[in-house]
Amino acid sequence: MASREFDFPSSKSTRYADKVKEHGSAPENLSATYIPTPGPPGPKGDPGSRGPVGLTGQTGAPGVGQKGEPGKPGKPGVDGLSSLPIYGQKTGWGRYSAKEPDFVRTGATQGDDGWVDVSFATKNVDSLSEYLPEKGANLYSPSARRINLKSLRIGSQVQVTYTFEINTFDSNTEVWMRSFFPGSKKETSTFVAMLKYAHSYSLTATHFLTLDNESDRISGIIPEVRTDMNSVVALSSIHISVS
Repeated sequence: MASREFDFPSSKSTRYADKVKEHGSAPENLSATYIPTPGPPGPKGDPGSRGPVGLTGQTGAPGVGQKGEPGKPGKPGVDGLSSLPIYGQKTGWGRYSAKEPDFVRTGATQGDDGWVDVSFATKNVDSLSEYLPEKGANLYSPSARRINLKSLRIGSQVQVTYTFEINTFDSNTEVWMRSFFPGSKKETSTFVAMLKYAHSYSLTATHFLTLDNESDRISGIIPEVRTDMNSVVALSSIHISVS
């Protein structure tokens, strides 16, 4: 029987060493540590897109502050009398109306050069006098048959509106109205209408007057109407405003 030769491990060491030498020396330190070194920073990236708007926050509770100090008292008010015009007249008005029409004849040959007084009889007038100037007398005197200015101050502004009825007997009748101051002979007159047909009409005229002297204040104002054709006229009402 043929025998086979076997090598024991101890006898292989030279061969293993030879192999190591053939491939180079074994590393002397297998546990060496390598530390990474950071490189330079890279370029800055582009900005990102804008995010969505957030939800509205809840309203906060109201703050509680301390009560402030009371303000200083204001300056005393100015006496209301200073609001009056320089001539010191207080404002007011009155209205006077006829209870029944009291017609008078008018025409070119009537009265004073055609001017005819129109007024209220003493017992034929209704008055609204609750709004007269303070401490002032009535602004119309039925007994004197004229507008009364005696309680007014010089410088007062007086607005008078006359309303009257007229019956004409001819076509194309001219009608004029006048506020006449008998003391100074001053007057304010206006053309009221040209009445085309013979008929009954209701007309209105307004005069703006200034009381600028004592004679006019005492004498007052006489309302007068003039027509060029024969007619009859009755004063319906007078509205007198003072400022």
